[in-house]
Amino acid sequence: MNTPASASLVTARYALLLLSCATALFYFQWRLGVMNPSFLAYAWIVFAAEIVGFVRSLMFLLLAVRVPHHETPAAPAGLTVDVFVTTLNEPVDIVRRTLLAAHAIHYPHETWLLDDGERPEMRQLAAETGCRYAGRTEHADAKAGNLNHALAQAHGEFIAIFDADHVADPRFLDRTLGYFADAGLAFVQTPQEFFNVDSFEHLIRKRATSNGASFFHRVVQRSRDASNSTIFTGSSAVLRRRALDDIGGFTTATISEDVQTSFRLHAAGWRSLFHPEVLSAGLAPLDSAAYCGQRLRWAQDSLQLLLRENVFGNPGLTAQQRIAYLVHIASNIEGWRHLFIYALPIVILITGVLPVQTDAASFLVHFVPYFIIITLACSELSRGHGRPDESAVYNLARCPASLVAAFTAWRERRFRVTPKTREARRRLPLSAFTEGLMLVTLAAIAFAGGEAFVGRSPLPWSTLAVVVAWAAYHVVTAIRLLLLERRCEGDRRSATRFAEWLPATLTPAGDPHTQYAVNVIAASAGGFTLEPRADGANPAAGTYRGAIEVGDVRYSFELALRDGQLGGAVRWPDEPARSAFDLLLHLRAIAAFAATDRGDGGGVLREGVSPSQYPTARPSRA
Repeated sequence: MNTPASASLVTARYALLLLSCATALFYFQWRLGVMNPSFLAYAWIVFAAEIVGFVRSLMFLLLAVRVPHHETPAAPAGLTVDVFVTTLNEPVDIVRRTLLAAHAIHYPHETWLLDDGERPEMRQLAAETGCRYAGRTEHADAKAGNLNHALAQAHGEFIAIFDADHVADPRFLDRTLGYFADAGLAFVQTPQEFFNVDSFEHLIRKRATSNGASFFHRVVQRSRDASNSTIFTGSSAVLRRRALDDIGGFTTATISEDVQTSFRLHAAGWRSLFHPEVLSAGLAPLDSAAYCGQRLRWAQDSLQLLLRENVFGNPGLTAQQRIAYLVHIASNIEGWRHLFIYALPIVILITGVLPVQTDAASFLVHFVPYFIIITLACSELSRGHGRPDESAVYNLARCPASLVAAFTAWRERRFRVTPKTREARRRLPLSAFTEGLMLVTLAAIAFAGGEAFVGRSPLPWSTLAVVVAWAAYHVVTAIRLLLLERRCEGDRRSATRFAEWLPATLTPAGDPHTQYAVNVIAASAGGFTLEPRADGANPAAGTYRGAIEVGDVRYSFELALRDGQLGGAVRWPDEPARSAFDLLLHLRAIAAFAATDRGDGGGVLREGVSPSQYPTARPSRA
């Protein structure tokens, strides 16, 4: 959905922004007058941390208060396009699905499989799906080197790129190529969403949108679009070949090619554009190990960009672009600030030393309005994708990555692909960090409570209550993160299962005259969960021949129903039939993601509009 906000909503958001600044001024001018004179250095460090937090929030509010709206132009005929699918070590089934989707894109194009793993099964898969194969025998510069190797063989005017797990909507090129009528446009980036809604990115199980990706792609990227500083995120994008040639191809100086390539394109004077419609989706990190590894790579890459590019003074960048890149870097390495926030209530509870010299009532009178208004403003301008309580959980999850990156970014050269399958369980540093923080915080609460009970606490009861509540919030956040980690560790399902509603018929094996009408309410290519239709009989356990009709396509299968359960394993006539149904499920999920997008109208001040009715996606017959 690409609908602009109404004028009244934009006005309300600007009013909320001004109110945020007013309450911040009210709070910070008061804070300057209550510094603890006995510990001035400590007081100023805490004050500086608060200022940094406010500046980060203010920069987001200024960028996001109004996002640009683009009318989507029709794609002109006759453009030459190469669609690149990159792979290293992903499972064959995942790559097959992505290739079939890429091959089924409507606009005429050539699909390439870029294999950096030298796997014979990938060469065979490319042949089976009618795609070009580009493998290489040397593997310098990881994904960037893989892309540059393919650029030397392909000759299309435009390059569309998808990671091995990203399934494309058939309309992907039709919805993006029209923008390139602007001869100065280097690339169009589209949002990324995730099929596996039980991933580590989904704190609330089964919610359609993820915490981090939805916020970044549907809010931050749209905000950056206004200052021509959209980031190419390595997948689900279309790039102009001439622009890449202008900067010498995909950049190789950092461990991830995407952000630095964006930076150099912007510095060279090229423009970018963010198309907000969800036209592809992939797989989110399955567990905390995959999530932390991905965040560590991003934090290392951000620091490498800062160290190896002239972010502050590059003459090709506008001031807004420099600020946008600095904000991006800061967002990936701000774990140090969060660590300070976690440590501060512990220090206060153990030492009894406050950074301010005031009473609890006065503090709350000044702080609470500031905190509430800033939180409300950030929630509203997040358009329903930034949930403060959930963000607190993921801030804690990302914290160790920032700390490790500070000591490793200068020498790290390896690009680690985020795992697409579940790996063996092992004790993770995130668990130790989270549990350690929780236990130390609980110990500090117990110590301060004991000191107050025997009358030795230097803190008044009202002040102690405020600090204990702050520390307790960190404990609750840690518990939520540990529960999320345990949930993902306990989920051993290998295939994504989709919530669905597909009418089906079942015929018992050996009894062609009996038929059951059911609905498939959850599905993967390997199994179904069913419910009988109204007034219909429940089929008993056994083997059934079944069929699902979607549009004019019929999907025939064999289902082994388990005893006492309306569900079981599915067998297909052949691999093409299985792949076609698997692709159907993924394409329908992409349509559902698009339906959850509220455009620019979602948020706190006005709830989102009713989702549009999307047509059923038709799978490729490849």
